[in-house]
Amino acid sequence: VLAVSGYYDSLRLGGLIVAGIFFVLGVVLILSERPQNTPKHPKIPQN
Repeated sequence: VLAVSGYYDSLRLGGLIVAGIFFVLGVVLILSERPQNTPKHPKIPQN
């Protein structure tokens, strides 16, 4: 039972770490792309 409990705790900790990394990466991507790409109409025909 201890092995299963330890495995669950490590799995939960790993999941929290991965979720935190994805959250931080998402925030960084959103903040870094916002000043560069701000076209209100990206598909404007140039004819």
